[in-house]
Amino acid sequence: MNYVDNSIEKYCPSPTIKQWILSLLLLLSMPFLSAQNANHQQIIPIDSEIYQVIKTLYISQGLGLPSTAGPWSEDELLSMLDRLDPARLKLAELKAYNFAEKELARKKSVFQVNGAVSIELMWHTDNENFLTQDRYVQVWNKTKPFILLNFESWISPYLYGFGQLSLGNSIFNKTIPEHNKELFNSTERVSSLLFGETSFATNFLDFVDIANIDTSIPYRAFIAAGTSGWNIQVGRERLSWGAGESGNFMIGDHVQYHNNVRATAYKDFFKYTFNVSSFLNPAEYYKRTDKTGSGSAYNPVLEQSDLYQGVRLFIAHRFEWRIINRINLAISESILYQDDNGNMSLEIFNPLMLLHDIYRVNSSNSLLTVEIDYSPIPMLNLYGQVAIDEFKTFNEKSTEDDQRAPPSRLGFMLGTKTAFPLGGGMFTASAEGVLTSPYLYLRGERGQKQVVYGISYVIANRYHNNNYYAVEEFLGYRWGGDAMVLHLKADYRVAGKWNLGAALMIMQHGTHDMWTYSNEVFSAESSNAPHDYATPTTTHDLPNTVDPTAQSTRDAAYLMTTVSVFG
Repeated sequence: MNYVDNSIEKYCPSPTIKQWILSLLLLLSMPFLSAQNANHQQIIPIDSEIYQVIKTLYISQGLGLPSTAGPWSEDELLSMLDRLDPARLKLAELKAYNFAEKELARKKSVFQVNGAVSIELMWHTDNENFLTQDRYVQVWNKTKPFILLNFESWISPYLYGFGQLSLGNSIFNKTIPEHNKELFNSTERVSSLLFGETSFATNFLDFVDIANIDTSIPYRAFIAAGTSGWNIQVGRERLSWGAGESGNFMIGDHVQYHNNVRATAYKDFFKYTFNVSSFLNPAEYYKRTDKTGSGSAYNPVLEQSDLYQGVRLFIAHRFEWRIINRINLAISESILYQDDNGNMSLEIFNPLMLLHDIYRVNSSNSLLTVEIDYSPIPMLNLYGQVAIDEFKTFNEKSTEDDQRAPPSRLGFMLGTKTAFPLGGGMFTASAEGVLTSPYLYLRGERGQKQVVYGISYVIANRYHNNNYYAVEEFLGYRWGGDAMVLHLKADYRVAGKWNLGAALMIMQHGTHDMWTYSNEVFSAESSNAPHDYATPTTTHDLPNTVDPTAQSTRDAAYLMTTVSVFG
């Protein structure tokens, strides 16, 4: 008996502290030791058919929408599919489900290349007024390049890399024709064949001059890492936050790219997203006119020898709750942080900070959005968004009482979606209404009346063609403030094979745009400081950065009707 006891003690000694630590480390590393084919960290882009199919199935089954904060990791989309019961699906729904499941579970290699060749023909009937990106009806990033190559790598069980090369037309290959320069009030404005300077254009026949080739690529390039339930992405990517069809208030899908870091964690009924994006500081494309900084001039052409000036960061986080299977609530909060000298504080990078409390009037601007969607019955979803840029509490003065009081800056969206099986495919339709305040997203620098830029939610990315250009656009809703929009859409899709749809958008837009001064709103000296005008405005009391005639010539809202057929 003693011999046996000694043997046990000899071969199975009591665990030491080192062994306990090694065992704990092994346990914690188990998620990273899975087989290579279990890597589900591929990033699914916001325009992916896979996500559209899953969203359609959720509506058809009477569930609240899947997470509307894209892009998504493959692992997250698989978790969305897990909430669906295949046994309850009809034949057309089951075909769509099988398509999504097959795409997400496909076998992966360490490195692979895929590509596409696209031929697009464009015909324009108005070659006088729609010559720049901000006036173009179609979102230009939806124009496909002639040749597209994707490079993907599943480097390890928890690491994914993606890079993209393309050959397509530049949006900066023509200058505004001489007879149109007065209309656009700038000799520096540039145009493209895509924007209607000629009646007929294509995406592939204009490569004889290298100046016509888009050299701003890649637009998607990043590294992503994670395991089940979380993901971190670093690089360049398109983003979209919200269920809107005509756009979203916090982050719109029309922005060609974000240089960003994005972290996401999700589990059952909750998802959290933290994002930091970097854009050009306005000091780079609003050149100071004198050394005192009392004035500046808009100049979107960037010299290649120019140094980066200052910082401009969009920092946002988003909380999504699935209250019950039929109801979702999402709250997004953000600041646009700006400093011409490049100064930063670590508090702006706190992912759980109440960002509205980081309030320095000449360094940051904040925005809050609240979204909810509800599926009362199968095949029907109701959704809404509210954007709060500036609003008055009951004890604050209005602009009628105090010219220094800022006007309200709000946005409202209401919509409904339907989806159901029809024949061998799925039919979807939506109806959406949007109302935005005249000064939504706009804010100048207080105390600096003559500085034309402030900390507005208007961002600029840099694009290259012989020179570098700053292209400005709203970060949130594409059409900005001062807009009333009705958007209708219908689509029929056989998943993985073909789709056909149509859309109608009717918009009445006031006189304010992304270049409307908002500095004088805060100026007590201004004799005509604007009040809380109703949307759409019919006067433009403030100066305008690119249109010096705005105060005298803008005297009416405009109506735009767009009919689209796609497939």
